[in-house]
Amino acid sequence: MSLKALPLRILVSLILLTWTQSDHRPVLAQTPMAAPREEVIDGRGVLLSIPQNPRAIIYLFHGTGGSASYATNIATRLVLERFAAAGYGYAATSSGQREGPARWIIEEADPRKNPDLTYMLGLHEHLVRSGAIDARTPIFSMGMSNGGGMANLFGLVSREAGLPIAGVADYLGPFPASMLGASRTGGTAAPSTFVVVAENDSLVSSQNVLAIAANLYETGVRIETHLATEAATKPGDFTRIPGVDLSRSQAIFDELVANGVIDRSGKRLMFTDQTTIPRDAEDKLSGRISERTIQRQVFRILMETWAAHMMRSDYADQQFAFFEAELARTKGR
Repeated sequence: MSLKALPLRILVSLILLTWTQSDHRPVLAQTPMAAPREEVIDGRGVLLSIPQNPRAIIYLFHGTGGSASYATNIATRLVLERFAAAGYGYAATSSGQREGPARWIIEEADPRKNPDLTYMLGLHEHLVRSGAIDARTPIFSMGMSNGGGMANLFGLVSREAGLPIAGVADYLGPFPASMLGASRTGGTAAPSTFVVVAENDSLVSSQNVLAIAANLYETGVRIETHLATEAATKPGDFTRIPGVDLSRSQAIFDELVANGVIDRSGKRLMFTDQTTIPRDAEDKLSGRISERTIQRQVFRILMETWAAHMMRSDYADQQFAFFEAELARTKGR
């Protein structure tokens, strides 16, 4: 991704932000994390993993077409394990809109008009009433793509509602227009936000997200941005898939080489005539991955490696440090 087209003011702002590029070292599990329990709360299924006396609660938001199972995807799980080991809890549910396609409503910032915001505020209230968390438990939101936009929107609305929102993690998601207008925010500042964008993302413009992040930074919002860049696939990358050992991972790598997906050095051979990884990449790759039971997981790892539109795990340590700093700041207030 080229940043040459950005105005000088934005470029200077980006230099002031913590802006790093990925060297593609996916985080490994810190400690085994128990599977979340599922409950139906106010008509929606919710995946919960909340220890006694959690240090914080993370609300998770899936991308378009997704569901609460976003919490158990490979990359998300690897990120969450870092937090679970430090006493954080999480809750993941699904958007109210389940067809055409399934997605969060991020165009409306008024909870009275947005059933997803109404539900999430109610879910938080339920968890407080049930004793799973208390009213002072710090809140974080985290999401990917459309869910990243919802994490941003929920963060702002939570702050407006007087909830103890500490920060947001936005993976490849937009800053919704509904949260940016001065008439809407009424002076309420967005929470501190951890932003990850990817250079080959064909769905969400990295340049636009970084420009808005820079504008928020200029208003005093704490922003940390990261640009993920493409890396070479390695023979051991697929060991992140449960049940895949190094020998099987090597076999998957060898098949990708044989089928013209990558070369022997791991360099991508597909979609090289395009500026980003196309939206139909999964369809075009499906015939080149014979392991049907784990085909989706192999695809996800390739998309992450190629810096495409996919949830990532290689910024877990940076996100953890960001959230920990925000916890320290909330205690100091």
